[in-house]
Parts: sequence; structure tokens; C-alpha cells
Amino acid sequence: MSLSSQAVDHPRFVFVATMLVLFLALYAALLTPVQRTPAITKAVVLVAIPYPDALPSESENDITRKVEEALTELQSVDFIASTSLRGASITQVIFLDGVDPDEARREVKDLIDRIRNELPLGREIQPSVTDIDFDSAPLMLVTLAGPPGFDERALKKIAEEVEETIAEVEGVANTQLFGGKEREIHVNVNPDLMSQYGIGLLQVRQALADFNAKIPAGAFDTAEIDRTVRNESKFRDLDDIREAIVSSAEGRVLSIRDIAKVTDAHRRMLNVAQFDGRDCATILVNKEADINTLGAARAVNALVGDLEQQYPDITFSTSRDTSQEIWLMFRVLGSSALFGAMLVLVILAWSMGLRISILVLIAIPISSAVGLVFLYFAGIPVSNMVVWLAGRHPYLLDRRRRGLLLAPGRHWPRFDGGHGGRRGHHRGRKYPSPYRTR
Repeated sequence: MSLSSQAVDHPRFVFVATMLVLFLALYAALLTPVQRTPAITKAVVLVAIPYPDALPSESENDITRKVEEALTELQSVDFIASTSLRGASITQVIFLDGVDPDEARREVKDLIDRIRNELPLGREIQPSVTDIDFDSAPLMLVTLAGPPGFDERALKKIAEEVEETIAEVEGVANTQLFGGKEREIHVNVNPDLMSQYGIGLLQVRQALADFNAKIPAGAFDTAEIDRTVRNESKFRDLDDIREAIVSSAEGRVLSIRDIAKVTDAHRRMLNVAQFDGRDCATILVNKEADINTLGAARAVNALVGDLEQQYPDITFSTSRDTSQEIWLMFRVLGSSALFGAMLVLVILAWSMGLRISILVLIAIPISSAVGLVFLYFAGIPVSNMVVWLAGRHPYLLDRRRRGLLLAPGRHWPRFDGGHGGRRGHHRGRKYPSPYRTR
């Protein structure tokens, strides 16, 4: 007896099983992590070594070849690409699938440390070994802008407080702050006056350090308590800095105001952020790997809403919000599903009858529910690749990429890393078969 006949003979069992699948699908929809893109765990390590004022040929002979020879001891290596530039040597190591990125970086760093004595001498020639984290992608940009005429130094301070608050949100890996001005006190000395009084820069610096420090002043011990005494002499304003004593000789006291001009300024700006033509501060929020991206973005948006109440004079705005891209992905899926359902209903109703078309129409969401339950119990997050392949062909799941789905008849290119440049010497090679495990 066929399975369909068994289902017709036992309608209650089919109804209970269908309801169980729908309840499990609802449970999975609430708890399954949602990401914009599939997680990639490819081990790619970069070795960057600066070589100031060196030609590309010198970088290759003095650094690149030695690095490549040292890296031949690595196992499970897929490809090594080296680029020798003017003033630098960059080597990229791509490992085979399944290699832990942290372990790969440690192995490369150990090999580079062995040949440090063979590299050219120089304080700036310090190897940097880093791994590429494909999952640490920006979650969103949070922009803070003040009203016209608002002090940019105060805006910077507020942005730093907001940055610390956002960094505590679950799922946020790190944050970066751009824009704004950081307060800095400038002591602009007069060289002629310093020469006249016989004062050097070292004396001025030491005087400022002595008058802005905590100095131990002994201890106060009694039969009941023991106290440590400290002398705190912190600068409170610009006048305190101006009154700091530089030297005292022959009854003459020389202070900072006698040889320098003290101004309240800001540090040299390394980056600028603007919003609608106004200067602002922008916080780049990066997410952790293997998290619920949609949940983390929602948490940050909720926190931004609370911060707007805390800082009413500051205008908060978000851009490049990953949650908006995810919702757009689901809206496209929903519109496609609705259009497909209407098409199925019309075509099958015309060719096979209304009853058959309704049955097929009911089977589509049930099959999607089964797939969602499978993703939840397999620990695979929903991503744009899952949505793209939903409803197309029966798919094959690659657990090594945790969420990357491959449809039969479709060829998905394998990642081999990028390398190269327009300038300098480039070297790359595939490892022979003993290094390959596939």
C-alpha cells in the first residue's frame, strides 16, 4: 500500500503530524539565527613586513623569498601568494578547508618569528601576522550630530560614551569611532625666551609632569586605623598649567606663563565624518561571528532609541543597517512566494482542477516549515543563500560552510583567495599533491 493511501486511511495521524510540524516551525522561526550572508570559516593569513625605501626587487630578495622558504613547513596549505612592493612585502597564505583560523595564524607567526634575525635590520621592519575574519562584518553605522554651533569636542566625548554603551550589546564584537574633535591642551613655548632663561624642553615637560601627578606622602598609622597619605596635584584649568613652576633660582621663580602660551585646542584630526553637510561623529559597529545578526541589529536599534531620550540635543541616525537588508530579503521572498502561489493556483486550477491546485498550494508552506525545522535542529542559520535557494531545486547542504547551500546542476565557485597588484613583483604557487587532502 502506498504512502498516500496510508495517509488517506489515517487522516487524524496526518492532521496531528501536520500540526506538530507547524508548531515546531513556529518555534524554530523564533529561535533560528538569521544572518545576511552565510558564515565562512576559511583560514587566510596575511604576513605584512614593511621595508622603507626599498625597491620591489629588494623587497623580494631580502624578505619575500625568506618568508616563502620558512612557510614551506606548513601543512594543509592550499595556496601561497606573495607581492613585493616598494617599501613592503605582503604574503598571503590560504589554507585548506577545515583548518582553524586561529591555529593557522599561530603556526605562521611561529615560523616568521624564527627568521626575524635573517630579515634586514631596522626598527620599522617588524612583521605583522594577521588572519582575515570573514564573519566580523559591519552591523551598522550609528551617526551622532549636534545642533548648529555645537562644540565638536563635546560631541566627541558624548560619542565615546555612546560607543562604550554600544560595545556592551550582546553580539557586538568591537566598535570604531570616526569624526569629532578630541580636546587637547597646547603649551606653545617661545624658543627665544627659553634660550634667554636657559630653559630646555625637558625641564618644561618634567615640570608639567610633576605638577600633574599623584605623589605618595607617607602613611598615617594609629592603633585603630592605617591610612596612606598621597599628595594629589592635578591641573583643574588652564590657569593651573600657567602657574606651574619650571625653575626657581636666585630668588626668581619662573613659571609656564613666562615662557609659553597655553591654549585650549584639540588634537590633530586623523579622520572627518559628515552628515548632510554637517560635522558629526560616526560609530562603526562590527558584529561577532556566528550570531543572530537580526537580533543583534534590533538590540542596537533599541539602544539607540533609548540614547535619543538620554541626549535630547543630539540627533541619532543609523545607516547601512544589516537588519534592513535582512528584512528586504524576507520581503522579496514573501512577494515571490505570493506570486508563485497565485501562479500555481491559476495554472493547476485550469489544467487539473481547483481541488488539486489547493492541495499543492497547501503543500508548499508545509515543505518550507519542514525545511525550517531541519535548519534549526542542524544548527544552520538562515541567510540570503538559504532564501535564494528556497523553492528552487532540491538542495545539498555543505556542513563545512555552515549554511552554504548548493543546488544540483549549479556550480558554486570555491574560494581561493585574492592576490596581486599592478606594481611590484608578484609570486604565487599551488602546492603539489602531498599538501592537498582532497
